[in-house]
Formats: sequence, structure tokens, C-alpha cells
Amino acid sequence: MGAPNHADQLRNHWYWRPGWGIGTRFYYWHLTWDGKSELHRLVDDYQAVLAPVAGLDPIPRPWLHMTLQGIGFSNEVPDDQLAELIERARSALSGLRSIPARFDRLRIYSEALALEPEPAESITALRQTLREVTAEVIGEAPGRDGFTPHVSIAYVNTDQPAAATVAAVESISPEPAEETIGAVTLLEQHRDNTRYEWRTITTLPLL
Repeated sequence: MGAPNHADQLRNHWYWRPGWGIGTRFYYWHLTWDGKSELHRLVDDYQAVLAPVAGLDPIPRPWLHMTLQGIGFSNEVPDDQLAELIERARSALSGLRSIPARFDRLRIYSEALALEPEPAESITALRQTLREVTAEVIGEAPGRDGFTPHVSIAYVNTDQPAAATVAAVESISPEPAEETIGAVTLLEQHRDNTRYEWRTITTLPLL
């Protein structure tokens, strides 16, 4: 992997997107990272060196995630429609194998600091499958067609130049993390506490 293409300027991630506010709940397909000790070790390495940098909110281990596909606001998706989506997704994923992923250097986006897995192709294909199933059941698949798989480790909470953050990230070269993606999670997410938190609806395993 070559040197990451870092942002030059950071901006506050925590503005309210359209339709969002305290109490809002939204269904998503995510990858979550419970028990992924190698990824946790790499996240710890980067979060430790970033601790002195102002304007960043590190993400605790229980809330590390990779967003694959939005589904809809929970008050707009009926229970029977959600149940149908789960069953169709279960069928669509039934023949897919677990996905190996390697996480290496941290990339600084304008609103978040994230690890990008390699290779990305299988994760992108997994996301496309979920996007198609979601569109079939819900009638649309929220979000953009473009997709860059990533696991954020911190969000930006203050508009500021990126120089100090870049310097901290580039000051270490931790060992990469090798993990296996063995399941997809459907969850109901909120951001009431200036972080993304959720309750799990169901987990669908890969082979």
C-alpha cells in the first residue's frame, strides 16, 4: 500500500444531517468488530499516538464498525418489511464465504480517521449484494453508489488544519492487522451521545 492521501483541512463531523436529531433511529447493514483482537491492537496503536491531538473523538472498541448500506429510518420501515429484508438478505448471502481483510496505514479524511481494508473487492461486492436486496424490498437503497470500505477510529469534532493529525499518524508504523469478516449485522443506530451507537437486530453469517 502506498502513502495515504490525507486531507489538508478537517471539519466537524457532528452536524445534523437532514432528517436526523436526538432520538432518531436508522437501520443499517454494518460490519462490526467484536473480538477482532488484531484490529483492536492496530486501533489502539493509532489512538494512543493521536491522544494529544485536540479536536478528535476516538471511537471505543464496542462501536467500531464499517457501514455497508443504509436501509431507512426505523419509524418508516414497517416490521414486516424489515423481516422480509432479513430473509432475502439471508438467502442472498448464504453462498458467500468469509472475507480476509488486511488493515495497514491510517487515512485522514476531512471528518474522520479511518483504516481501509485490502483487498477491497470482496467487501465491495458484499455491499453491492446488500444494496440490491435493500432496494428490492424497501424500494430504494439510501446513500451514494460510490463506496470506499473503511473502519473509522476517530471522528473530527472541530474545524482545524490537518497538520497536527497528519504528523501524529505519520510518526508511527504499526504492524498491519489481519482479520476475517465472517458475518454481517443489521442494526438500529443512533448518534444521541456524539458517537454512533446501536442495538443489534440480527447477524447473518458468511460461510
